[in-house]
Amino acid sequence: MVTNRKYQLRRMPCLDLDNLKYKEKDQLENIFKFWVKNKFNMAVSWDNRLRKSLGTRYDS
Repeated sequence: MVTNRKYQLRRMPCLDLDNLKYKEKDQLENIFKFWVKNKFNMAVSWDNRLRKSLGTRYDS
């Protein structure tokens, strides 16, 4: 997305990446790909957080 100029202009026309170096563009692209591939179930995540926080009191 970041390294493909035409695609970037279609998806994010208000974002100008022309002044970035290629290395910085590659880093941005890796970050965006990391965000997209990490899908998780928020309800399960919240439940696990509560269980850890409350410990034995969770099921009381």
